[in-house]
Amino acid sequence: WFQELSKTEEQYRTGTDSNGNPTYGIKTTRKGMGLIYAYVDLLKKFDAINVLSMPRLMCTNNLPSELQVGQVIPQLKGKLSDVSSASSVQSSYEYKDTGLILNVTPSIRSGNLVALDVEQIVEDVLTAMTSETPVTSKRKIKTNVMVASGSTLILGGLIKEAEKSIKSRVPGLSYIPLIGGLFSRSVKQREKIELMIFLTPYILETPQEAEEMTREIVAGEHGPSAPERTLWERMEKEYRESIKKQSK
Repeated sequence: WFQELSKTEEQYRTGTDSNGNPTYGIKTTRKGMGLIYAYVDLLKKFDAINVLSMPRLMCTNNLPSELQVGQVIPQLKGKLSDVSSASSVQSSYEYKDTGLILNVTPSIRSGNLVALDVEQIVEDVLTAMTSETPVTSKRKIKTNVMVASGSTLILGGLIKEAEKSIKSRVPGLSYIPLIGGLFSRSVKQREKIELMIFLTPYILETPQEAEEMTREIVAGEHGPSAPERTLWERMEKEYRESIKKQSK
């Protein structure tokens, strides 16, 4: 995949968005998830990224499909108390979907193109689940794009910033009154996390192709093809060597 970086901009073009602007991505094969997924798996091994989910969803042309990976949490909606009895309180709750939610409506166009109406939501619970009104954070992206069958579309820009405090102590000495602070140190770290979404549509033209794809997924035969696997092994070797050079 590294050798492909010399391609021109036109060769990376996969389609256009709803405003007519070009979109770019990486071309992959139908059997398997392609080199870009192999590279993502490689980075995951070195803890360079964290893969939230790699779902596969079979859709019908022009019909909406939804996929959710997460939890349904209760949120307090209101309380009703009986004036005649102070201990009689009725609580009403509404339920909220959290986690990773993907809504997509595909539309097959001429020229082996697929128009995708995509809505991606990632909602995390920030407070303890014991809270009656848990606080959540939401990251959402909604777009309409046109992409070729077998091409990988990359959506980014969902950025989350977090600040954490790390405290280190010298055992024993850091607890001495008045001077204990000299033997401890607090460091605040800010981290910025960007969520990137990879979408690869494949057009299945016959029931036989759909059945074959289903069998491949169930049997776990959806890895890279033989040529992709060879290049992936070379990528892994190069990546390991670069890590060793950086650590020296």
